[in-house]
Amino acid sequence: MNKTRKLIILVAILVLACVAAEAGSREVNETYPAEPDGTVSIELIAGSVRFVGWERDEVQITGTLEDDVEGLDVQSTGKRTMIEVELVHSGHGPHHANAELEIHVPSGSRIEAEAVSADLDVEAVHGPVFIESVNGRVRIQGDVTEAEVSTVASSILVESDTELRSGQFETVAGKIDFRGALSPNGRFSFESLSGSVTLRLPSGTSAEFDVETFSGDIDNELGPPAERTGDYGPGKSLEFSMGSGGARVSIESFSGHVRLLSY
Repeated sequence: MNKTRKLIILVAILVLACVAAEAGSREVNETYPAEPDGTVSIELIAGSVRFVGWERDEVQITGTLEDDVEGLDVQSTGKRTMIEVELVHSGHGPHHANAELEIHVPSGSRIEAEAVSADLDVEAVHGPVFIESVNGRVRIQGDVTEAEVSTVASSILVESDTELRSGQFETVAGKIDFRGALSPNGRFSFESLSGSVTLRLPSGTSAEFDVETFSGDIDNELGPPAERTGDYGPGKSLEFSMGSGGARVSIESFSGHVRLLSY
């Protein structure tokens, strides 16, 4: 009897926990008309956002909001869809403000996102992408035409299926991992304070490279080895060209490792 009673109490606790978890979050499912090359922007505190491109002239927002999120403030004009995750105004305890969202957008959309502590993913979008984040992974996959990503403690992962026209990637304590082709007329910069920077580029890339570190190493599979910037300091620098030049690539790292690889 004692074991049976304990089992019943345990099951009851689990059921109540599941009910409480369901009561603490609510689902969202909203759709808005949008132009094929319009702008979709979002501002949030925490959670995750996954942008997925599709061939509809609509923005569809699905996912869950935690109980300390009041709701979504969405303003849509067709040309621009602005999404803001609004907090419940209360002085009781800290706010986590989690929103777990998946946003389908026309594939040619311009994406803008600002987050404090959220993972941000962009997939199957071929418009420009602009992201600012404090903490949380940033991942871009697909054939975006332009990208600017700035983070503090986040890793930046980019896999481009087509030539990127221009790109600017900055992080303080995260790593940067880029795999893709560069437009011969493009300008690209990669900056990290303490994280590593890895570029994986096609063997037929045409670009001019300017790489510099203060105390990190530089591994170069695309050309000549790096040289020390001084007789006593740990810094290294590297300048070289691939193919006929064209694209300009600047890489700076304070203490992170820089790797230039081919595929």
